[in-house]
Amino acid sequence: MRVKNHRILTPAVAVAVLVFGVGYYGVQLANKQNIFSKALAYTSAVNPVDPSTVPDSYEIKFTDNNFKRALNSVLMKTDTSRNLDSPITVGAAKKMTSFWPDAAYRNFENLEGIQYFTNLEVIHVSGMSSLKDISAAETLTKIKTAYLSSSNISDMSAVKNWKQVGLLWIHDNPITDFSFLKELPHASVWGVRSNAKIKVQKSQKVFKNPFINFDGTTMPIEENENFINTDADGNPKQDGGYIKIIKPVLKGNYNFEVHEKNNTLPSGNKFNLNFSKSTITVEGIDVNSTEKPVIKFEDTPLTETTTLIFDKTSTKLTKSVLDNLKESLRTELSKTSGYYATSDTSRVVLFGNDADEVLNNQENQLKGDFIITSTAINEYGNSTTVKFHLIFGTISRDPVKDALKNLDNQPDYIKNDVLESLIDDAKQLINKPLTTEEEIKTAADNLNNKIKELLNKEAENQKKAEDSLEEIEKNLNDKKLENIDSEITNAENLISKVKDEHKRKELTEKLQKIKELINAKKAEIEASNSKPAENKPAEEKHDPKTKDQRINSPETGFLREDKKKQDEQNNILVLTVLISATVTPAIALILKRNKKNPKK
Repeated sequence: MRVKNHRILTPAVAVAVLVFGVGYYGVQLANKQNIFSKALAYTSAVNPVDPSTVPDSYEIKFTDNNFKRALNSVLMKTDTSRNLDSPITVGAAKKMTSFWPDAAYRNFENLEGIQYFTNLEVIHVSGMSSLKDISAAETLTKIKTAYLSSSNISDMSAVKNWKQVGLLWIHDNPITDFSFLKELPHASVWGVRSNAKIKVQKSQKVFKNPFINFDGTTMPIEENENFINTDADGNPKQDGGYIKIIKPVLKGNYNFEVHEKNNTLPSGNKFNLNFSKSTITVEGIDVNSTEKPVIKFEDTPLTETTTLIFDKTSTKLTKSVLDNLKESLRTELSKTSGYYATSDTSRVVLFGNDADEVLNNQENQLKGDFIITSTAINEYGNSTTVKFHLIFGTISRDPVKDALKNLDNQPDYIKNDVLESLIDDAKQLINKPLTTEEEIKTAADNLNNKIKELLNKEAENQKKAEDSLEEIEKNLNDKKLENIDSEITNAENLISKVKDEHKRKELTEKLQKIKELINAKKAEIEASNSKPAENKPAEEKHDPKTKDQRINSPETGFLREDKKKQDEQNNILVLTVLISATVTPAIALILKRNKKNPKK
């Protein structure tokens, strides 16, 4: 029995291992496929975080601020603390289930950022000619109702992930590939009308039909006098996948129609065939005559390589000159104007130039150099372009540039004293297009003259301060000290007017040394005058003349005023004593008489 169990158990284990291995391999294969699928998913440069793993706190970034404002306009209806420019986090985005902005906010170009609004069930962005890109919306797997009509969306591949969508409006968009509809199991579509535009190469008569039906097959066009369905070689064939221009001469833009023949979607839902007729514009057709218009100037034919140079070096570039030039280049088809365009077998339908733009360009005005492009187009769509090269005598801005450079080289005490208006006048002329040599010279001279004036004033103040110090030193050496204090005060005042900090410091230090010499001289004289009388020469003690000479000597000149005041006080004292000596006896005599003869 045990042997039998082993016989049964061993194969069972082997089968289990095989099943487990196959299952594991299947899981790994599925994971690889998932990874591959994610690699094909929408990726964003501005929002690199995967919507499936992004935290609620992540602030969504937008490349179109109008789209952000549109989202906020919807969020504001339930969150009154918001405004149109409030930041939007993933947490806030998850709360929105319906994006239906008012018409005033439908003016954005793409849906970058909507990939984080993963709970959206309704999206309404119809009637927006500005909307071109909806690729970011491929993550919105819960969408049930979508209005995308009458916009400018050419690529609807993002919609194929909306597996739950029931109502889908996509008409009146430039769509050419409708194969995405086969991926939508529940979709009900109003119509598949398209308004796409196709560009063909010059002289190309056969081009690929870009219209792809639900099942991936080509949708034949409705043939007309200009276009038929063909194969790649241009042979007529309804489902050949190509379109041929059959008119031998055709220029410009022409239309054809594409009619959907089947009104049943892959989901089984029906739609209105009358609302599924697409009108397609083929732009830039060029399969007829190569005749080009001719642009003439004073009856001289000009070619694409012709350059006319008008060297007006003697003309000052002014506003009136520019206005006259613009007026002279007004486009005319009449030969009498001297500047016109013709085409032998076709009518000239457009004749113009960029004179206004070129002549109004400030950089061109600054250089006095203009290249005006003139173009004529005939009914065949062929064009001729010529260029007028106008050169005016340019006015050099070097004088004001040099004046400003001169200012930059000056010390701050000069710069700070220059009027701002003088600097501004010079600066604005560097880039002012319409100016004159006189205006530039005046501004440069005004600035340079002011700098020169300030430099001269500073030099004058320094000279006066230096001269005052030299005068004090001279008087000190000559022992002329009578007015030394007032001279010191004057020197200090002159030094204070010197703005060069280094020079002012130098002069101040020199004055301080002079003051020290003066104080030493005063101390010497004072010590000499205060010696006891017995130590003075005998002749000075007894000879008033000698004493007077000493008092009036240069060394004691600063004591003269004190002596004069002392003499005046002594004279007053002597006079008082004399008066007292004269008046007192008289008063005593009067009092004595009164005593002898008292009044009765």
